[in-house]
Amino acid sequence: KFSAGGEYLALGGESVPLRLWRLETGEEVALPPEVAAGVVLAEPGRLGGLVTADAEGVVRVWSREGGLLHSFPGRGRPADVGFSPDGLSVFAHYPGAAPRLWRLSDGSLVALEDQAASPSRNARGVFSADSSRLMIVTGESVRVWNAGAEEESTGLRLPTVLMHPSQWWIHHGAPSPDGTRVVTGARDATARLWDLTHPGTPA
Repeated sequence: KFSAGGEYLALGGESVPLRLWRLETGEEVALPPEVAAGVVLAEPGRLGGLVTADAEGVVRVWSREGGLLHSFPGRGRPADVGFSPDGLSVFAHYPGAAPRLWRLSDGSLVALEDQAASPSRNARGVFSADSSRLMIVTGESVRVWNAGAEEESTGLRLPTVLMHPSQWWIHHGAPSPDGTRVVTGARDATARLWDLTHPGTPA
């Protein structure tokens, strides 16, 4: 994976050793053994840190120097992990459950909820560029949560669920930079643009 700004690239995981490069110089960043051990998923941050997950789903956040900043409990093997573009949060998506979203300022868990979570192990997560929305593409649907810090007092957050009327498998989804719209593409060769202020039908 690339970092949000494209400054770093992380490759590896599973049986392939995790490696990290600074793309501006082409320099490989040396990772301490404890950072790469047992990693199945990883994403670099804009400042060179890493978020990693192991096979048990434990999510760890590392500094650029390899120091452990946070360790969050898992709930089984994750499908995806990543940083928000502003670097203030990390998420992990576990099949059959709502994604977990943590604030790095204090390690707090944001209360995301999903009453019909997908069991897909191929689901992928992406933030809008302003970090206000977290979107999970599951295949059957696209699920979008408000991830903004200004909404912290509203309690449980349920997703906006977007589905193509044809029920075709959704391959791709991307939020607009301000998080107000989402574009989805499905196996029936159609793309749809959704206005999240009126999500019932495509815009």
